[in-house]
This record gives sequence, structure tokens and C-alpha cells, in this order.
Amino acid sequence: MTYHFEVVWVPGPSQIRDYLSRHPIKRESVYSIAENYVNFIVNNALPKAVTLVDIARATQDDCVLQCTIKAMKSNDWKLQKCAVDDSFKCYKMLSKELSALDTENGQVLLRGRRLYVPTKFQRQVCKLAHQGHIGRVKTKALLRETCWFPYLDRLVDQEIRECVSCQTTTKQTVPDPIRISELPNSVFSEVSVDFCGPFSAGIYYMVIICDYSRYPIVEKLTSLTANTVINTSESVFAMFGYCQVLRSDNGPPFQSHAYKKYAKHAGFKHRKITPLHPMGNSIAQSFMKPLSKAIKSAAISGNSVKDEITSFLLNYRNAPHSTTQPSPAEIMFGRKLNTKLPKFTGKVKDKYIRQRYKFVKMKNKKYADKSRHAQHRDVGVGDKVPLRRENYTKNQTPYHPIPGEIVKRKGSAITINLNGKLITRDISKFKEFHGQIKDVNKEESSPTYTGLRRSQRPRRTKVPFDI
Repeated sequence: MTYHFEVVWVPGPSQIRDYLSRHPIKRESVYSIAENYVNFIVNNALPKAVTLVDIARATQDDCVLQCTIKAMKSNDWKLQKCAVDDSFKCYKMLSKELSALDTENGQVLLRGRRLYVPTKFQRQVCKLAHQGHIGRVKTKALLRETCWFPYLDRLVDQEIRECVSCQTTTKQTVPDPIRISELPNSVFSEVSVDFCGPFSAGIYYMVIICDYSRYPIVEKLTSLTANTVINTSESVFAMFGYCQVLRSDNGPPFQSHAYKKYAKHAGFKHRKITPLHPMGNSIAQSFMKPLSKAIKSAAISGNSVKDEITSFLLNYRNAPHSTTQPSPAEIMFGRKLNTKLPKFTGKVKDKYIRQRYKFVKMKNKKYADKSRHAQHRDVGVGDKVPLRRENYTKNQTPYHPIPGEIVKRKGSAITINLNGKLITRDISKFKEFHGQIKDVNKEESSPTYTGLRRSQRPRRTKVPFDI
């Protein structure tokens, strides 16, 4: 070594105090434009209170209500000039429940003990009842306690559907119906790839499964570099031949330039699923659960993991599949594998496999769409949709407050432009946006808005005073 050090112990009281390390600079809170946008919308959207005086004056100006009051007094509902109006017909059906009350500022209409709200204040009353965002059912129940007007439920639903805060804070979203994928033309023409792990000592298992026969191939890996994955894929293709389409997720090995070059050299099409949507690679994902169970069972049974996986693959490949009915090995090789069980040989026709595949897929689709309440959503290029956050804290909303604009749609994959950044996700990660977006920078500042920092608040001018 170039230098020689001598370590000397010095007691703590005699050491020099390091002030900066014990008193770090406090970090200022990050100024979030999205959070301030939500605060601005909420604080500036608060409607004014509606009094009985406002109701009485609006009743006098409403032609339909005046006709209704005259019809109630004269008991003549046909000779009124507003008899063609839809709301007037509604008042006629409820004529036995309606009554007119005289106040200091004019007459008001009652239905039992509930006050009728004229058309001028109906939307404002719905906003008042929706303050605090208590939900659809609670808002309607609160309004029905004191107020009434035709189509109350419809107006409340529209108000809550257009509320920006409710759209970004609720987790509930309607998924798109499942799309059935077509069965490949031949054996090993299309394959799906995924990784199972990590397990102890950083071990992964690479799974390559045939989409036509559901025949699985499992290879052990100690790293997930692109070269390792390419070498393993090449050894598998040496046994079964190159595929035409390879489906995988967007993991680091498959995003590398080396794997892209390898796919072009091997002559197969590399089809990557939508980011953060494992259902796009459902064939490989469904195989991970029984494979993980077999690996974990090896520790309990006392067998080695290699022997347990070998026994698992032998029985899995020879067992009838729930989708295709024949076993994966029987479809792959045209014969059943020899096991310890007795067997009877027979040939399987492609027509039977396709009929069985279509029947099972349609049955599963109907069940899944019904249980998930799936609906078709007609969103296209140019529409505004808020994006669901993958990881959010308790203080954040499940969806981004500022929606993005759709720039591309391919099937269920949607690409949006969010603050100048292109993001591609499945349609289940988005929600339909209702309402209008206000530009916070162009709006005038409100005295009730407290989201600004102290440096951005208008400063008071100093007034001189005499002593």
C-alpha cells in the first residue's frame, strides 16, 4: 500500500462536533401541480346556498309552475298553456300530493312535506347535496329528505358522473369484455414465454409453452440477462424448431437490443403484450401457479426440486387439458406418453380440438364478463381518460387528476399523451372522463384557495403610519 494509517480511539466528548451532519437542511415540500389542480376545482366549484326566498322568486318566474298552481286551484289541467310540457304531465299525475304554500315573497310548491325546487336551482341544489362527496346513494337520500323535482335521480347521476374529484378518487372501473384469441394453425407455431421466480439462491425457471397444444417446457436459469435467455431459447428451438410468433411480457431481457436482433435472425415475430397487463400473456401465467406449487412441495416432501419438476411435467403433459380436452403431449406428438398407468392409444383430430377450444373459451368468456360486469367502452382517439396509478399513497388518488388524451388505440391497448409523455396501457387501466377541464393558470385566484405557497401569495403593501 502507498499509505500507512494508524487508528487512534478518541472518546466522544473530546471529538469536534459536526453540526451539518446532525442538522441537515430541511427539504421543502414538492409543489404538485396535480394536487393543487384538484384543490382549485373543489374550492371554486362550491355553490352558494339556496334560500326559501330564492325558491319563491324562481317559482314566480317559472311558467310551468304557475300553470300548475292555477290548475290545482281550478282543477282544470287541460286548458293550461303549458299542458304539452313533460314536467307538467308529471305534476298532473301527482296532483293529489301537491299543494301550494303562500310565503312573504310568493307561493312555493310542495309535494307532501318536501319543497319543490324550480329548474333554475335544480343543478345548484344537487351540487350542495354532493358537497363532501358522500356518494350517489347518500346524495339522493339527502335530497329526498327536503326537496323534490322531476328526474331527480337522473340529474344527481349526471352531477356525480361529471365530478372530477369523484372520478379520480374512486377505484371502481368497468372492465372491457374479454376477447377470445384464435387457436394457432399448427403445433409450436405460436409460443408464450415467462419466468417463474425468483426462488432460493436467485434461481428462475423459464417457461416456454405451446399455444396450440399447451405443451410446457421448463428450463432452469441463474440469471435473466439477454444472452442467457437467448441461449436457453436456442436450445429449446433446437429440439422443436423455430416458432412463428413468440409472445412475452416487457421484461428487461425481451426489451434488449440483443433479443430484438436474435428474433430477426431466427425469423420469428416477437409480440410483446401491453405493459402492466399480465392477462395478455394468460397461457403462460396460468401455468405459473401449478409450477410454483410443485417447486414449493419439494421442500415438504423431501425430494429435490429437479426430481419434483420432472414428475410434475410428466403428469401435466399427459393429463387432459381443460381447454383442448386431449393431453398436451397427445396433441404435440400425436401419441400419449408412456407412464406408470395403463393407456389406450388413439388419434386426435384437429377439428375436434378447435370445436372444444371454441366451446370452452365462449363459456369462460360469458362467465367472466358477467361476474366482472364488463361493458364495451366506446373511447377513441381524441377522448380524455384518466390513468390509474399503479402505486399510490393514502394521500393520493387512485387515478391521475389530469386526464390524458388518447393518441392511438389498437384493440384493448390504448396510448395516451399525459403531460407530453406517451403511456401505453390496457383499457382496464383507464376510466371514461365526464366534465370539462379548467385551465388553472387562466382562472382568477379565489380567496378560499389555500393551495399556493407563501412565495406565490400576493404581498400586502406597507401602509405608513404616524407615531
